[in-house]
Amino acid sequence: MSYALIDNASLTATQRLLGQIETRGTDSIDGDIAAFEHLIQALLFYQDVVCIDDYKAEYRLSRAKEFSFIRFLTPAEFGLDEIENIAAKEARSFKPEIRGGEFADEDFRKFFDQLALNVICTWDISASIYYLTMKMLGQPDTEEFKKYSEISASIFTELTDQAQKGEPLNNDVTLVDSKGRFISKEYTIDGAKWGRGDTGGLTSGLNAFVAALNWLVRRTIYYSFAGRHLNADTFLHPIRSGFQIHYMQKTGVFGYDFTHALLKSFGDRSEKALTSIVSGPREFAVKMNLPLFLAWFVNEAGSVEKILPCVLSVRDSAEFKDARYQILQIREAVDAEDIKGANKQATKIGDKLDKVLEGIRKKYGLKSSGTGIALSPVIKVFNSLAAFAGWPRLPEINTRVPMPEFLQKALTQKGLVQVYRNVLNDLPAVWKLGEIRKKLTAAVRVSNDRVFTPRTEDPKFRRAHSQWKSPM
Repeated sequence: MSYALIDNASLTATQRLLGQIETRGTDSIDGDIAAFEHLIQALLFYQDVVCIDDYKAEYRLSRAKEFSFIRFLTPAEFGLDEIENIAAKEARSFKPEIRGGEFADEDFRKFFDQLALNVICTWDISASIYYLTMKMLGQPDTEEFKKYSEISASIFTELTDQAQKGEPLNNDVTLVDSKGRFISKEYTIDGAKWGRGDTGGLTSGLNAFVAALNWLVRRTIYYSFAGRHLNADTFLHPIRSGFQIHYMQKTGVFGYDFTHALLKSFGDRSEKALTSIVSGPREFAVKMNLPLFLAWFVNEAGSVEKILPCVLSVRDSAEFKDARYQILQIREAVDAEDIKGANKQATKIGDKLDKVLEGIRKKYGLKSSGTGIALSPVIKVFNSLAAFAGWPRLPEINTRVPMPEFLQKALTQKGLVQVYRNVLNDLPAVWKLGEIRKKLTAAVRVSNDRVFTPRTEDPKFRRAHSQWKSPM
């Protein structure tokens, strides 16, 4: 028995698209569409979808009512409060460091590399004081900069999740200049062309970005631990997927070669509905090239507000029942065999699943701007429990507490699954939807709150001093 654990950030993204929550700018919209697609796929390919009920008290009832088809788990009943404490402690070992204008610590550097995000920081002058300012390296008004803006906007939405959880901001960061000097309040810039080069710390935008990164790390680790604790298949907001992959490799759940193959596979343009990835000693994965279901459902339903009822009306149709059964067979092979044996079993089962997925693609796939069916690649990674030896010791769930039957069955499983999608694949797919994208965004309400928009830095002037800017 398997079920999906979806994070609250994905539900919030869905509510922004449905117009139930205001969005603080349009750059995050396509990331919200990717998260909504993730929720729909969880509903279609899992019989049960759960979410942890840990938002602020004033939001909980309305959220549970809006998503009445999702089972909300009370943290205290399932030992999740202790899991959160363990995750918070683990997250404190991940501290961003900005050195010479770049995020230089191993964790965030690799995370940004996965996102192909070129963030730099320079000292920009304001009222005769230099403040450390976040910028994107490149040229404005280009497709590349549009990607930068949308990915950074998705990271900033972590602050909405943090606020709705009721947690204080953590903007802890280490600052080191290009000469290796730690930056304190008294720091002055060598070579500054204005005054004495006095500095005033980080701009509010960079402070917010650091806080968003710290929260992203903490929640990614928390949901990863919660999935392990509850034996659930984790469905995290797509912007968190990249960091979860890094965390899995860092703690030894994924091997380096497997991680490399996993990331490379997202760029594979194979038209097969199902593609296997070479397995490692602790893990193996299957890639499903699925149609972008949101495109079909918004056309079928007529408006974005009617998508979820339409999804619920078809999830028990024969093709999705068959797909869920075949996917479950792969999961049961993991529980019954070692990883090597399970991979062989999955290959046999995969032939049947491939036919089912191909039928789903033909029925629910819509073409986008002459580029064929809009695809939404998803990768499911199956692990043996032995792979999690590098994690902190997690408490056992209290099986004496009354719990749903599906959860009782899931706790007997030996394997674990993470489900990944890549925001770098999803954003271009959304851009190409044309009129369909207009339908998906028709209910969005943009607030009047101030939105942080990263500035740009031309690469050829990156190391130059001027009257208004100095390199870090």
